[in-house]
Amino acid sequence: MINAQKVLLLGDVGVGKTSLASRLVHDRFDNTYLPTLGVDISTYEIDVGDGGGPMTLVLWDLDGDLGDGVFDSIHIRGLAGALIVGDLTRRATHESMVRFSKEFQIRMPGRPLAFVLNKEDLAPDVTFDIPAHLFPAGLNPVKTSAKSGMNVRAAFLGLAQAIHRAGL
Repeated sequence: MINAQKVLLLGDVGVGKTSLASRLVHDRFDNTYLPTLGVDISTYEIDVGDGGGPMTLVLWDLDGDLGDGVFDSIHIRGLAGALIVGDLTRRATHESMVRFSKEFQIRMPGRPLAFVLNKEDLAPDVTFDIPAHLFPAGLNPVKTSAKSGMNVRAAFLGLAQAIHRAGL
């Protein structure tokens, strides 16, 4: 039996959602910026470990311009979890992460989510300045670099394990 789990990639325009998916699925990074129009869907099989076995993540990479439209029924139907992405170099995207998180928890209570601050290669010394109490308990953002691959697989693995623990 295939354990396929739908995961949304949420975040503002230009935070690197597509680059993270491309790094995970194809192990590549493209320096050319091409914004996602609507949604791009890809799959990635990952071993959850701890008796969870293989899980196929069905990644829905959503257009950052959709705003609250990302929570339309077609996008959230059958959803297992979300990876909320911010750009480490753009503080305004950190606040958007909080907004996406709150809306996600209202619309999809009990569904796991994870936070990623991408582009660590551009700003390795930048710190995350949103108070921890604004995020669900124990969910600290993971710094990633889609360009170098740093922590990309680990971020998706953490979300896959949370989905498994939630029994989805």
